[in-house]
Amino acid sequence: EEFFPGAHPVFRQDRRMFPGCPGPINPKNFSAHGIALREQAAGHYRLYLTSHGEREAIEVFDIDARGKKPAIAWTGCVPVPETMWPNSVVILSDGGFVTTKFSDPTNPEDFTNIMKGRITGAVYEWHPGGKLTEVPGTRLSGPNGIAVSKDERWMYVAVSGTHQVVRFDRTAMPVTAKSVTISIRPDNIRWGDDGMLYTVGDNYAPYSECPALPCGIGWSVIRIDPRTMTAVRVTGAGEDTAIPAPSVAVPVGDEFWIGTFAGDRIGYMPRPAASGRH
Repeated sequence: EEFFPGAHPVFRQDRRMFPGCPGPINPKNFSAHGIALREQAAGHYRLYLTSHGEREAIEVFDIDARGKKPAIAWTGCVPVPETMWPNSVVILSDGGFVTTKFSDPTNPEDFTNIMKGRITGAVYEWHPGGKLTEVPGTRLSGPNGIAVSKDERWMYVAVSGTHQVVRFDRTAMPVTAKSVTISIRPDNIRWGDDGMLYTVGDNYAPYSECPALPCGIGWSVIRIDPRTMTAVRVTGAGEDTAIPAPSVAVPVGDEFWIGTFAGDRIGYMPRPAASGRH
């Protein structure tokens, strides 16, 4: 069912936490994209959303899950520059966030630049009371999904343009990086219940063979060991799949739940026993 806006959207702006937010999200003109959820207290959560439409911003919602059904209320936003198309976001312990600038929406060539592996974006960081700033040393080609370790030292970014996952040490100044090249153009990246990272995307093909996604060449789910930065394919689908152009693979029990950026549904598939679930 529709969670937001629904029939009666609720707005409770937190001007102290988000003083730079000009006002509530327009429920008739926004585009929900990447999401992150973090528990604040028992039954209470914060949801951060990379949003497009009337404005480019990180939109923030409060969720009360103590009743029969969760209730949602918009509570604030952090606007981003018009030249920034935020893709994914991770909530930090102080209420701040890190987010990926995938591309410049004012540059019509940027998606082609990503397919050619050219630099189009970076990671940006925001903390309450501060400004949104680019993290030095994180300029990448189509930085897409992002994940952060529990201690918030390590940051992992799925880089679509160069088909890599890059690990950054946030305690180093500037940040230091280590990467692994994988066999797909990764989209989102998520933690599994086994302490591993999972990403998904169309199987990689050079620009001459695949100038735009989806390419109709099938896709794969890749598991990355966050300690060794080694990667292995655990499952996938062929070119005849009912769900093309996957955007996320979330391990849930004995299954992977699959999202897509080029369809109107989500799907699920068996999770191989060899994937190491607990």
